[in-house]
Amino acid sequence: MAHPHEGVVRKASDALAARDYDTFLGFHQDDVVVHSPRGDLRGKDEIRKNFEEMDSMFDRPSERSTHDILVNDEHAVVLAKDRVTKGGKTVDVDQVVVIHLRDGKAAEVWVHLTDPQVMMELMGG
Repeated sequence: MAHPHEGVVRKASDALAARDYDTFLGFHQDDVVVHSPRGDLRGKDEIRKNFEEMDSMFDRPSERSTHDILVNDEHAVVLAKDRVTKGGKTVDVDQVVVIHLRDGKAAEVWVHLTDPQVMMELMGG
Protein backbone atom coordinates (compact mmCIF):
# COMPACT_ATOMS: atom_id res chain seq x y z
CA MET A 1 0.00 0.00 0.00
CA ALA A 2 1.37 3.42 -0.98
CA HIS A 3 2.03 6.08 1.63
CA PRO A 4 -0.70 8.78 1.60
CA HIS A 5 1.87 11.48 0.84
CA GLU A 6 2.85 9.72 -2.38
CA GLY A 7 -0.44 10.58 -4.05
CA VAL A 8 -0.22 14.21 -2.95
CA VAL A 9 3.36 14.60 -4.19
CA ARG A 10 2.54 12.81 -7.46
CA LYS A 11 -0.42 15.16 -8.08
CA ALA A 12 1.79 18.17 -7.39
CA SER A 13 4.46 16.83 -9.77
CA ASP A 14 1.85 16.19 -12.47
CA ALA A 15 0.47 19.72 -12.04
CA LEU A 16 3.97 21.19 -12.37
CA ALA A 17 4.59 19.17 -15.54
CA ALA A 18 1.31 20.53 -16.95
CA ARG A 19 2.24 24.11 -15.89
CA ASP A 20 -0.85 24.23 -13.72
CA TYR A 21 0.81 26.49 -11.17
CA ASP A 22 -2.39 27.13 -9.19
CA THR A 23 -2.81 23.41 -8.50
CA PHE A 24 0.92 22.90 -7.94
CA LEU A 25 1.13 25.74 -5.41
CA GLY A 26 -1.96 24.42 -3.64
CA PHE A 27 0.26 21.59 -2.39
CA HIS A 28 2.58 24.11 -0.65
CA GLN A 29 2.38 25.90 2.68
CA ASP A 30 1.92 29.67 2.38
CA ASP A 31 5.33 30.22 4.02
CA VAL A 32 7.16 27.60 1.93
CA VAL A 33 10.87 28.14 1.27
CA VAL A 34 12.52 26.67 -1.82
CA HIS A 35 16.32 26.41 -2.02
CA SER A 36 17.24 26.27 -5.70
CA PRO A 37 20.35 26.86 -7.81
CA ARG A 38 18.91 30.32 -8.63
CA GLY A 39 18.66 31.20 -4.92
CA ASP A 40 16.09 30.92 -2.16
CA LEU A 41 12.44 31.54 -2.95
CA ARG A 42 10.09 32.46 -0.13
CA GLY A 43 6.36 32.01 -0.48
CA LYS A 44 4.09 31.01 -3.32
CA ASP A 45 4.34 34.32 -5.19
CA GLU A 46 8.13 34.05 -5.55
CA ILE A 47 7.83 30.43 -6.67
CA ARG A 48 5.23 31.30 -9.32
CA LYS A 49 7.35 34.22 -10.55
CA ASN A 50 10.40 31.94 -10.79
CA PHE A 51 8.55 29.40 -12.93
CA GLU A 52 7.07 32.09 -15.16
CA GLU A 53 10.52 33.64 -15.69
CA MET A 54 12.00 30.27 -16.53
CA ASP A 55 9.16 29.53 -18.95
CA SER A 56 9.91 32.78 -20.79
CA MET A 57 13.64 31.97 -21.11
CA PHE A 58 13.26 28.87 -23.22
CA ASP A 59 12.30 28.31 -26.86
CA ARG A 60 9.38 26.14 -25.85
CA PRO A 61 7.93 24.78 -22.63
CA SER A 62 10.18 22.32 -20.83
CA GLU A 63 9.21 18.66 -20.85
CA ARG A 64 9.14 17.31 -17.30
CA SER A 65 9.11 13.64 -16.42
CA THR A 66 9.10 12.01 -13.01
CA HIS A 67 11.26 8.94 -12.56
CA ASP A 68 10.26 8.09 -9.00
CA ILE A 69 8.79 9.48 -5.80
CA LEU A 70 9.88 8.30 -2.36
CA VAL A 71 7.98 9.38 0.76
CA ASN A 72 7.61 8.94 4.48
CA ASP A 73 5.69 10.86 7.15
CA GLU A 74 7.92 13.95 7.02
CA HIS A 75 9.74 13.97 3.68
CA ALA A 76 9.40 13.26 0.01
CA VAL A 77 12.07 12.87 -2.64
CA VAL A 78 11.20 13.38 -6.30
CA LEU A 79 13.59 12.11 -8.97
CA ALA A 80 12.77 14.03 -12.14
CA LYS A 81 14.10 15.23 -15.47
CA ASP A 82 13.45 18.44 -17.37
CA ARG A 83 14.21 18.69 -21.08
CA VAL A 84 14.74 22.34 -21.99
CA THR A 85 15.62 24.08 -25.24
CA LYS A 86 17.14 27.51 -25.71
CA GLY A 87 18.66 28.91 -28.87
CA GLY A 88 18.09 25.57 -30.54
CA LYS A 89 20.19 23.73 -27.92
CA THR A 90 18.35 21.02 -25.97
CA VAL A 91 19.58 19.59 -22.68
CA ASP A 92 18.22 17.08 -20.22
CA VAL A 93 18.51 18.23 -16.62
CA ASP A 94 18.23 15.50 -14.00
CA GLN A 95 17.20 16.64 -10.56
CA VAL A 96 16.60 15.44 -7.05
CA VAL A 97 13.97 17.41 -5.15
CA VAL A 98 13.87 16.91 -1.38
CA ILE A 99 10.67 18.11 0.28
CA HIS A 100 10.02 18.60 4.00
CA LEU A 101 6.30 18.13 4.57
CA ARG A 102 4.16 19.87 7.19
CA ASP A 103 0.50 18.90 7.45
CA GLY A 104 0.73 17.11 4.10
CA LYS A 105 2.09 20.12 2.18
CA ALA A 106 5.57 21.25 1.16
CA ALA A 107 7.07 23.47 3.86
CA GLU A 108 10.70 23.54 2.68
CA VAL A 109 12.17 22.28 -0.58
CA TRP A 110 15.72 21.68 -1.81
CA VAL A 111 16.24 21.39 -5.58
CA HIS A 112 19.48 19.66 -6.58
CA LEU A 113 20.47 19.50 -10.24
CA THR A 114 22.92 16.80 -11.26
CA ASP A 115 24.67 19.32 -13.52
CA PRO A 116 23.73 22.83 -12.40
CA GLN A 117 26.43 24.42 -14.58
CA VAL A 118 24.75 23.24 -17.80
CA MET A 119 21.46 24.77 -16.73
CA MET A 120 23.06 28.04 -15.61
CA GLU A 121 24.90 28.35 -18.93
CA LEU A 122 21.71 27.68 -20.84
CA MET A 123 19.90 30.35 -18.83
CA GLY A 124 22.71 32.80 -19.44
CA GLY A 125 23.97 32.87 -15.85
